[in-house]
Amino acid sequence: REELVRQPPVRKLCLRIQDLLKLPPSGFGLPTLARAVWNMTHFPEDVRGDPKATLGPTARLLSGLQPTEWDADSAAKVLWSLAKVDIIGEHKKLVSQVVADLVRDKGRRVN
Repeated sequence: REELVRQPPVRKLCLRIQDLLKLPPSGFGLPTLARAVWNMTHFPEDVRGDPKATLGPTARLLSGLQPTEWDADSAAKVLWSLAKVDIIGEHKKLVSQVVADLVRDKGRRVN
């Protein structure tokens, strides 16, 4: 990935995705945003941008959803991404909410 980021088209694409994550369009659902966030965390820091600005909107979207509106895979990708860039501590309430919802339904949503 570090080699790919050196190519201008790839860098531009990463910056475009970063902009989309900062202000997600209303047509993007949680699975799409979770996948974008998860993939962006695999790239070097210089194209990820500020983690709070990039991952924050997706975390806020997840925290605003009802438990029936998200799937376990998408929630796990968001939480993993927050942990990967070391900002999960700022989202303790979200982690507690997701874990409580998964425990409440006894893991039925987990594949």
